[in-house]
Amino acid sequence: MCKDKSVSHLNELGWNVVRLPKENINPLLTLSKSNSYLETLGEISDFVIEDQPKPPEIVQDQSVAEISGLETDKFELGIGLKFLEKFLSLVGVAGLGLEASFKNAESIQFAYQNVLTDFVYPVKIGKYLLSVSPDVSSPFMEHINEEGEAYIITDTLRSNTFGIVAYDEKGVKIDLDISALKQLLSATPHIEVSKDEKKVVSFKGDKFLRFAFKAIGVWVEIRDGKARFKLNKPEGPIAPMKALPSTLISPNEPTPVIFGMNTLIRLK
Repeated sequence: MCKDKSVSHLNELGWNVVRLPKENINPLLTLSKSNSYLETLGEISDFVIEDQPKPPEIVQDQSVAEISGLETDKFELGIGLKFLEKFLSLVGVAGLGLEASFKNAESIQFAYQNVLTDFVYPVKIGKYLLSVSPDVSSPFMEHINEEGEAYIITDTLRSNTFGIVAYDEKGVKIDLDISALKQLLSATPHIEVSKDEKKVVSFKGDKFLRFAFKAIGVWVEIRDGKARFKLNKPEGPIAPMKALPSTLISPNEPTPVIFGMNTLIRLK
């Protein structure tokens, strides 16, 4: 479980938040349920017979104002620094001694910044799947041949920037000395550190990491000797992860699923 207000808010909007952000979590990627994690199988076009229509285009680089600026709960300093070191390691920074830069801090809060979304309209995914034939000879077909076993990503959130605010023991914001942080990061010039008038320190990298996604159920049905793709609306638990209909969605569209509220998703 991850009891954090930002994760809860993203869940309520239909987003699954991943434990380890990555560059290659893309729309049209297919996932398979495997115990306590989701396994990436490849793009949906990998399960289609060759010389079929191309998959729909991905709409890219759309800003998400309601998520940029979203803040996490406050974390105790030790835990917060571990999170910070983990985030920095994802963009190629490792082995930093951050404690000295936060010597007067008791807690740390993170903020999402410069968040963009890439997506494919579910209706276009549906039309695409109706126009193609599944490749039943694929060795991975067994992962998507039953309802409730596989999913296709429709939307992703990504960012190359995150912010932090440090607080003292009284819960008052601390004006961090970013010159010390810049010195620590001097060996990695692709990371920029800045501070605004609200004492928010921002870390900006040179690559975007995807940290959340929406997905809908997909499977292959064989009827009268003919295989076809189906999009489904999962209901009830899909053990050991719980798939719940997300909110804020049209009832006429396939239902995105949340793989457990307040849970960071393991994606392999």
